[in-house]
Amino acid sequence: SVLERRPPTVLTPHAGEFERLTGVPATHVEAMRLAAATGSVVVLKGNPTFVAGRDLTVARSGGPELASIGTGDVLAGTIGAFLARGIDTEEAAWSAAVVHGVAGAALSVSSAERDFIHRLVARLHLDAEEALQVEGWIKVPPPPDDVDRTSVPHEHRQVFLDTVREMMQAALADPAPSR
Repeated sequence: SVLERRPPTVLTPHAGEFERLTGVPATHVEAMRLAAATGSVVVLKGNPTFVAGRDLTVARSGGPELASIGTGDVLAGTIGAFLARGIDTEEAAWSAAVVHGVAGAALSVSSAERDFIHRLVARLHLDAEEALQVEGWIKVPPPPDDVDRTSVPHEHRQVFLDTVREMMQAALADPAPSR
């Protein structure tokens, strides 16, 4: 259990994970309480990201592009790298959160990706409401916990796979660099 481990320990939940873990709303105050109760540093991911330990610091970098599967793993790895260099746990967590947020800004949807999504949406024959929902997701991706993958129709997944295959074949046929 987290109470029996050897420090340093850094917990990196987003709001949904925090609430499932603790049973209380994900706030900076509750993150401070969890940090004090466990002797750990709590990085409550969000916008902003709160880093709770002996003190509370805030990382205001980053945005909705970081609310996708795998980005938390990158944050955890960055924290681990800073800890391995001997950086204080709270400083490592806050520094990693800032670096992660700045790097995440480069993850925003590019015009080529936006064009791909528009072509894909056209091929799915979505109704106006569904198309608006997809447009909203392009601007602000939903948190991974809010997406029910089982609700995506099989034919939509197949259209996506076919479109990606076509794009890969086109890219292989044109050896010119894309940059």
